[in-house]
Amino acid sequence: MTTNTDRPWVVDASVALKWYLLDEDFIEEAAVFRDGYVNERLELIAPDYIRYEILNALEVARIQRRITSLEANEGFGHFLGLGFHLPHDDDLLLLNAAGVSRRFVVAPYDALYVALAETTGSLFVTADERLYRRIEGEAHYARWLGDIQLPS
Repeated sequence: MTTNTDRPWVVDASVALKWYLLDEDFIEEAAVFRDGYVNERLELIAPDYIRYEILNALEVARIQRRITSLEANEGFGHFLGLGFHLPHDDDLLLLNAAGVSRRFVVAPYDALYVALAETTGSLFVTADERLYRRIEGEAHYARWLGDIQLPS
């Protein structure tokens, strides 16, 4: 699957974290989204909640000694500087996420990304295999990061 599209992409924290945690799988595939956004070839969006997930995951990685304090700080600063997340998660998105959470039996914070994709007509990419397996049959706009084809 290629990433060339005029539709925006909703990226979740499982994808964005791979820009900073270089010991994970699919970092090159995740970089396609970051680089496409930075080079204005792709439009990315995410709920405001992604900021909290990224901050938490980077702190956990720091505690686990996967990254240094400096890397955590710089990574989070870089992430915030990209600025593709919504300025706030409005009530309608939260209500839609509640319905998505129940429909797919997923955590509400995961459902925020799916609900955002549904309400904006965007594509959704995740590296969270459990989430992807729950939604793949019905959510035809969802993509597994591991299926992304890298440019030749």
